[in-house]
Amino acid sequence: MWLLPAGVVITLLLLSVPHMTSTPTKNFSYSKFVSEIDAGDVHTASVNPSGAITGTLKGGDNYTSQIPTAITDTQLAPTLKAHDVDVTGVGQGSALLEDLLSFLPFLLLIAFFIWMGRRNTRRLAGGIMGIGGSRAKVYDEDKPTTRFSDIAGYEGAKREVAEVVDFLSHPERYTRAGAIGPRGC
Repeated sequence: MWLLPAGVVITLLLLSVPHMTSTPTKNFSYSKFVSEIDAGDVHTASVNPSGAITGTLKGGDNYTSQIPTAITDTQLAPTLKAHDVDVTGVGQGSALLEDLLSFLPFLLLIAFFIWMGRRNTRRLAGGIMGIGGSRAKVYDEDKPTTRFSDIAGYEGAKREVAEVVDFLSHPERYTRAGAIGPRGC
């Protein structure tokens, strides 16, 4: 019963840890970004096809900015090169694939809990992973055809066993007479 809440808490922690440990990202306007380049504070810059820029400053902080795509700035590339900024171009990535991959551990955890739940409902009281389940086997055989007359041996013992069988077959007769059944049957 405690596995599902514990699994949810662990999953949420795993999904939130990257956000807690990452350094804060500064958002620069394009003008502020150009002034940071001129001041010599920009260390790296990664530009994607839509004009989004991400990178690190010389102090180690992360930053983001956006190149205005309506304005063609031919001076940006020479300015970056003049200030020894390490520039990389980022190709068009599949955001859908990245999103699906980021949710993959969470989906696997949910699938595991669903599988365990279905497995245990089939076993009913079998416990988790079969621990604590009964090892008794059910044999569905035909009614045996052996009779007391087929057994050779002490007649007194056969009579006593026949009385127990009769008591188990017709208990109402014996309870009316006030008889109590044999123990251990």
